[in-house]
Amino acid sequence: MEAHALVTWLPSCHAHHAPRPHPPSASVPQAPPPPPLLSGLLPPFPFLTLLVSGGHNMLVLSRAVGDHTVLGSTLDDSIGEAFDKTARLLGIEAIPGGPPLERLAASGDPRAYALPRPLSRTRDEALRSNCDFLYAGLKSAV
Repeated sequence: MEAHALVTWLPSCHAHHAPRPHPPSASVPQAPPPPPLLSGLLPPFPFLTLLVSGGHNMLVLSRAVGDHTVLGSTLDDSIGEAFDKTARLLGIEAIPGGPPLERLAASGDPRAYALPRPLSRTRDEALRSNCDFLYAGLKSAV
């Protein structure tokens, strides 16, 4: 969310624990209005939310309080699971695996390995034109 805020100049807000993902383009059930303490923290509508957790990723378009559309979600593993599995493949036993991988990457050569772009080679136009997340190819490339 911080990167999105920097790119779009929109305010960033703190993450909250997300519900289980819904199929792409499905409407998320309506939520009650925020409590008075949070009402001043809502960003202006519409906005995009990138929810990232240990088990799921979702890209959600929020048009108003209770009016949300899931634009994309994980098709396989979440990014956290992909980091953990990649760390194990490299012999890193720490969980979560992301922080040790990030430390290794900081001293590495970003051009040393050509990693695939997820879904870039699929012939399924529906998969190429949506906002879903797929990390299996990245793990296989390691």
